[in-house]
This record gives sequence, structure tokens and C-alpha cells, in this order.
Amino acid sequence: YNRSIVDKVWSFFSSVKVGVWLIVIALIASALGTIFPQQMYIPADAVSRDPAIYYETYYGILGKIYYQLGFHELYSSWWYMILISLIGISLVICSIDRVVPLYRALKMQKPKRHENFINRQRLYSESTNVAEAEVAKVVERLKKQRYKLSREIGHVLAEKARFSRWGAYVNHIGLIIILIASLLRMTPALFLDEYVWVREGQQVVIPGTENQYYIENKKFTLEKYD
Repeated sequence: YNRSIVDKVWSFFSSVKVGVWLIVIALIASALGTIFPQQMYIPADAVSRDPAIYYETYYGILGKIYYQLGFHELYSSWWYMILISLIGISLVICSIDRVVPLYRALKMQKPKRHENFINRQRLYSESTNVAEAEVAKVVERLKKQRYKLSREIGHVLAEKARFSRWGAYVNHIGLIIILIASLLRMTPALFLDEYVWVREGQQVVIPGTENQYYIENKKFTLEKYD
């Protein structure tokens, strides 16, 4: 079987190692974005709101490098968005690659198992010449402990908390939702919030009102508890 380019891409993103490395890279990149303030947080009373001047003036050569590398707008940069998208793709492919076999394995479980399957388990025990009465006692105890039982020609399968097998994929779904939300947050067509910085004594037009409404900060008071 000659693998196509689609097979190779699928295999690459279905690797857990690739997913972990993408997350590590994203964490490092996100941390770099917190070393100095992002451009949107440049104070209004700064020497200059031009980022090229601001970062070099306040943070010296490191600030200049920080600006030249584009870290001043890191979270909206194209490469950061691509990195987040790759993590999402990896999560989706990893989930699909493992959810379908897991679903089949859980749905089609049979009480009778091959000896090799038993030998591969981390913990198992073996008994011989077990009376039917003893088996009935074990089955009764399992029922009291709310195990789901199925039987087949002298074989008994007891299951409990099967949903826990899906825990990792529930996490995957949560992460995928968060990643989609973060990408949509950077999409101009879906950007609903606009922030207004109004310092004490300032009067600023409210965005989207076509200069009809203004907001004024008459006084700012800071109170601290002992």
C-alpha cells in the first residue's frame, strides 16, 4: 500500500507527540507575548504611542528587538493564528483516529475473550476448577456493586463507569471549542466588543454611535481596605 500525501498528513497530525510539541510551542510563544505589554496596552500618556518608538524608549535594545520580531502584536499575528489552527487540526484528527476504534471496541465487546487478550492485561488472575456456585456468588456481588453484566456460554463480562473511557475526548472537545473561540475573536466580521479607554477628565466618543454619544470620566477614586 503506497501512502498518499493525505495519508502522510493525517498520520503526522494524529501523532500525540506532534500535538504535545505544538502545545509546548504555543505556550512558549504565549509567554513571550507577556514579557512586554502588547501594542493595545501602550499607555495614553506614553512619550509616543508609536510602537517603534515606545518599546525602544522604555525597554531599550530588548524592546526594540521585541518590536522588530513582531511580538508587540503576537496574539493577532498570522503565524500565531496558524499555530493555534494546527493545534485544533491535531486535536480533531487525534480524536477521530481514536474515537471510532474505541466506540467499536466498547460497543462490540463480548464476554468471551481470547487467551492472548487476557495475557496482555496489566492485572489478571487465574483459577481452575471453579464451581458454578462460586461463579454465581461473584456475579451476585458484582450486581450489588452496580456492574453491568453480560454472559456468554460460561463467560461473564462486568463493566462499570464505561463513560470514563471517553474522558480524554471530552477534554479534546473543550479545547477545540476554546481554540475556535480564540480564532473567531480575531476575525473582524465576528468581533463584537470595542473597548474605550477613558482616563480621568477625558471625554471619548462611544464607538459605533457616529459621534452622537460620548462618555466622560469625571473622577476616578481608588479605595483600599486595611
